[in-house]
Amino acid sequence: MHEEVNVWSEVDNHLPMFNDMVCAKYHFDEDRSSPQFSDYLYQSTLSEFECYGDVKFLGLKYTDPLLILVSVNGCLDSIPPLQIQDIYDRTYELQFLLLCNTSESVNHMTACSKLDDRWVHYDNNPEKLHYEPFNIETADFKKQFVIYLAGYVNTSQSATEDGMLISHSFPGDI
Repeated sequence: MHEEVNVWSEVDNHLPMFNDMVCAKYHFDEDRSSPQFSDYLYQSTLSEFECYGDVKFLGLKYTDPLLILVSVNGCLDSIPPLQIQDIYDRTYELQFLLLCNTSESVNHMTACSKLDDRWVHYDNNPEKLHYEPFNIETADFKKQFVIYLAGYVNTSQSATEDGMLISHSFPGDI
């Protein structure tokens, strides 16, 4: 017997799985009642991402996130910034976007990712190449692709001799 199961969900349905990961518990909510350690984190880094959507930090310390996930949830109709810099001159580069491809007969999720100096689009549609070159600057984010999630990586990290990352230390580190 062969049964078919359709599983539909929204990106926001999956974001809670990040809550148990390091540093992800601090995020924007409607009443801004998230934990406040003298608004240091909000003032220094979160405020740079707030206008794009709900934010989750992942990393070893609250004050020095390595990965920032921004749940845009279809609210942007143009490319998000390729780089965002906080007040400590840390640079966060856009590394991937989770997209809904609305140009197909059935809307489905796809992704685009930065690989070195180029962007590629991943689509698991068997009728297409899985990875195609993607011009993020000219992509149609109004009609063809709806942005749901943006991932930013802290590129201001320094490498040690053995390849481990060294984090910067800032006042108020936890």
